[in-house]
Parts: sequence; structure tokens; C-alpha cells
Amino acid sequence: MNSSTSRFFGRPIAVLACILSAATGIAGSLEETRDAHLRWRGGDAFSAMRVRHYSGEIRSGALEGKFECWEDSAGRYRIDVDAGAVRISNRVDGENGFSLTPGGQVETLSAQDCERRLLSMLVTYAGVLKGDHGAKISDLPGKHKTATDECGFRVSFPNGDEYDFYLRPDGELRRVEERVEGRASSTTTFSDWRMVNGVRLPYATETVNISDGQSTTLRVTEDRVNPELDVAVFAKPEVKSRLAFSEGAHDSGVVPFELFSGDRLFFSGAVGGKDLAVLLDSGAEVTVIDAGFARAVGLRPSGRVNVRGTGGSTDTEVSSDVAITVGTMTLRTGTVLLMDLQEIGKMMDHPVQVILGKEVLNQTVTDIDFDKRTIRFVAPERFAPAEGMTRVPLAVAGGTRAVQIRVEDHEPVYAELDLGNGGALMLYPESIAKWGMLRDRPVGHGLGGGVGGLHPENIFTVKSLEIGGYTLRDIPTGGPESADGLAFLATATVRGNVGLPVWSRFHLVLDFGRNQLFLSATPESLAAPFQKNRSGLTAVREGDALKVLFVDPSYPKPVCEAGAEIVAVDGVPLREIRLATAWTEKPAGTVVKLTFRDGRQAELTLRDQY
Repeated sequence: MNSSTSRFFGRPIAVLACILSAATGIAGSLEETRDAHLRWRGGDAFSAMRVRHYSGEIRSGALEGKFECWEDSAGRYRIDVDAGAVRISNRVDGENGFSLTPGGQVETLSAQDCERRLLSMLVTYAGVLKGDHGAKISDLPGKHKTATDECGFRVSFPNGDEYDFYLRPDGELRRVEERVEGRASSTTTFSDWRMVNGVRLPYATETVNISDGQSTTLRVTEDRVNPELDVAVFAKPEVKSRLAFSEGAHDSGVVPFELFSGDRLFFSGAVGGKDLAVLLDSGAEVTVIDAGFARAVGLRPSGRVNVRGTGGSTDTEVSSDVAITVGTMTLRTGTVLLMDLQEIGKMMDHPVQVILGKEVLNQTVTDIDFDKRTIRFVAPERFAPAEGMTRVPLAVAGGTRAVQIRVEDHEPVYAELDLGNGGALMLYPESIAKWGMLRDRPVGHGLGGGVGGLHPENIFTVKSLEIGGYTLRDIPTGGPESADGLAFLATATVRGNVGLPVWSRFHLVLDFGRNQLFLSATPESLAAPFQKNRSGLTAVREGDALKVLFVDPSYPKPVCEAGAEIVAVDGVPLREIRLATAWTEKPAGTVVKLTFRDGRQAELTLRDQY
């Protein structure tokens, strides 16, 4: 599951900026357009604006609440969002930045995140229009040319971000189309312009995310230009630990886990005195509790938000301050999502009541011994890695943790560390295209995803993958066929996602608080072959049957169509099979006899399609 603070709130940072920029040395109509806009914004008063402090109402998807923003053109920025059960704060002071997550933890922002958030703020000031911060202005490319009642230009920054501006002939800003790393990211429209201390400022903005159509609106109710600001406003937030161990303990104790189907990590926990199955997902921004289970233990929702995962976007209810016990450890959550996890459980063929992620990983050192099938959550000050483990630095990328990988002989890139991904490796469309990963190798097709739904994906085999000096070979790899509708790709600063089937080859220690992990592995664990689906079918358990969702069109002689229901495999009823899809991973050449709901029987020969 991929999620981050910026994804969770539909990039509220971006919509708080009236993004304006240009450069010196422009000539003719571009210079006239810029000067007309400077005059329209307030001329000398606009040029003299250095600080802005404003607040109002925000609505992003199903999220509604209040926001407050502090800006300083010296390079400082802060926004707080309060929507009841959901609260966040993002602060940037030069090269240092921090995010107070919905889960109530403070995370360090990456240098790239700091730069983007500062630029999106600084372009609201006249200095950037005159060439500050390396901004350059140019004509809009041909297909972006404006209508006859508009003038416009493109602004480019050294980091590659671009902003296409559309103005009325008198200089009024209508909208800005943002492009991140060459991809259209969002469109922001501006209205209700008002004069504040001689500066014209927008009191209403609406930003639409290109990838999923989610709209975020801001309505300013209070605004101050050039007030006195205390620099402490931008300091790192102070928070109290939400984690406690039993008296005298400094860790959770050794907790056994189940590596279900080789690609999901489950262990036991409790909420409200009731036992439950906990799925560990390092990509989960906040804790997720099944809505049905939440009702059973008396948890009440306090609002709704829009969340984004590897499957897309979806609205869900939220609650907060839930006590989850694992071993001798008790976590009191910040925001929790109350979602119907039944569909995810069907895809995994295992019930899921709780998804636990960064909320516990940020506050502990998590020691996962896949050989012994045990996990231990340790107080950071009490942990020391075992002798012989390799330290690997982690990067913060859009609220997730990322690790550097090398795919075959291509340049190293960062990929998200995702223990909740049941696939071994995912590569994003940009890297697949750049490296020609679909050329000169067999390619299969299927469905992938998670929270938010499923999407079509290409499936192929990567010959080698290097992580932390270790090399794995012949890794089954998925990649979305398109970025359309996948919000997590729209602003991705990583190039892929490394899932549990890879990490389970190691003794893995996660130290998110210090942005590092430790690895050790045996030659045997690294050389073990990865599991593959050789059936050409994507299917999920539904009651006493296996429902086929997708049939690989490249698979020869398909035995059924999407929608078919398999009720028995080799004569064994599905209701008697614990792992309903285990047969799909048998060796190539195996002949499997399938019985369908309508009584029809068919033989399927498994094959390596990728």
C-alpha cells in the first residue's frame, strides 16, 4: 500500500500557492505580459510583500476543516490543517522540513519535498517574477497555446518543475497548470481576488489533481500582509510518544508471525479486548481498521477523508485514539481509517482486521527474523544490530521510506520499501519505458493494486536486482500499464516499489526514526526461486468459489472468461482449500483440472508466461 501525507490530503500545499514566476532577460510580449500582471497584483505594494499569514476553510475530497498558513519569502513556510480527527502540519525552514502526520508522528521531509514546497510558496512573491531562484519564462509550447481572450507563458525551475500560466489580457491570473518532472500534475483556478494592504490576493482557489480528478478548494477568511512573524512558528513540531511497553519492558517481546502465501506478514494483536489479525504494511501512512470490526468493538467514525493507495483513490471514514496491543506493547493511534477490508482480504485469501504501518515503525526499531518467523518492536534507545548486518540508508520520499536499488545494468534509482506489497517488485511506467523493460522479453498481463482498487499491469521478469550490496535474480515484476487514474504515480519521486517477497529473503531490521535499515542473508535464501502465477488468471476467493477477474489475453487457449467461478481444483472443492490460488504457482507443465460453477470442467496447463 502506497500512501503519504501529500497523497492523503490531495496535495493541499500546492493549492495554497498562486504560482507565479519569470526571469530577467525576457523580451517583447512576454515582458509586457509579466509587467501587466505585476501591475494588476499591486505594483510596488506587491513587490514589497515579504510575509503573508492567512487562514480559512479547506475541502479536499471528503475532508473538510480549517487551515492556517504562514509564509516568509526568506524561505520559510508552514501550513496546519485541522479536520477534527485528522490533523497535519508541514513546516519548511530553508533546507530543513518536517511533517506532522495524521498518525501523530514527526517525519523529516526530503530535500526534494522541501524544495518543491518552498518554490510553490515563493512563486507567490514578485521576486520570482523577476528571476529569483533560477526561474525562467518562455512561450507556452504549441499544444498549450492560449485562447484569443487569454495570454500566457510557461515558468520553469532548475529542478524541472514547470507551471503554465493563463492570464486575462489585463493581467488577472485565471489558472495555473502544474507539471512535475514532465507530467501534468494539477490545475489550479483562482477567483475572488481582494486587495489587502495594496496587494491583490486570491480568496478562493480550486485545485484538481490530474490523475484522479480529486478537487481541493480553499476559502480564505482572514489575511495579513507583512505581519511580524516569530521564526519559532517554523520549528520542528514537538509530540509525545503514543507507544508504551509493559512495566519494566523495553520491547514488545518476541511475537510470532505468519508469512502467509510467502507474501503477507500477519501477527496477532488486540483492540477493545478482541483478538485480531494484523497485517504489517510499511507503506501505510496511518493505521487502518476494518469497518465491520470497528463497529463490533464500538469505534465510532468522526469524519471522512480521501485516501490514495497503489490501486487508486477512495473515500473512507476516520476515527482516532484507538489502543492496539501487540505482545507487551500498546500503541495509542492518531488518525485511523475505518475501511471495508474484505476486498483486500479476498485478494490475499486471508482475513484482515488491522493494517499497521508507519505509526509503529516510526516509533520503534522493528526486528523481523523471517527465518524464525518472529517480529519484535524495540525501544530505539535499547536496540543494537546483530553483528554482521549491513547498514543501508533510507531516503524520505513523499512521506514514505525509499531504498536505492539497481535493476539489471541500469542506473541506481530509489524505490519504496513496502512490506504491504505482496508482489516482489513493481516498476513505474516512466522507468519501464526509459529502460525498455517490455522489449526482448516475455510479458504477461494481469491486475494489480490494493487500497483504491485494481488496475491493469504488465508482468515480466527482471534478471537481477541489487539492494545494499546483495543481488537477487529472476524477480517477477509488475508495472501499471498506464499512470492514468493512479494518484500515487502523479507526484512519485521514486521509480518503483520493493515488496515483501524480496524483503523476506533477509533478516530485516527497520529503523525509520534514523532513516536506516539493516540486512543479512544467506546464499540459500537469496538463491531461492520466486513464486509465479503460471495460470494466466487473476482471481479472488468469493465464498465457496474462486472468481476470475481477469484472463491474460496472451495466454494460449484460455479455459474461461472473466466472471467465471472455479468451485474445485483437481477435484477438491474450493471451500476445503485454505489457499485458493496455491495451485497457480505449481511448476510449469503441471496440468490442473478445474471445475466451474456451471458444471463445466477444463484442463489448464501451467506455463511460464513471463
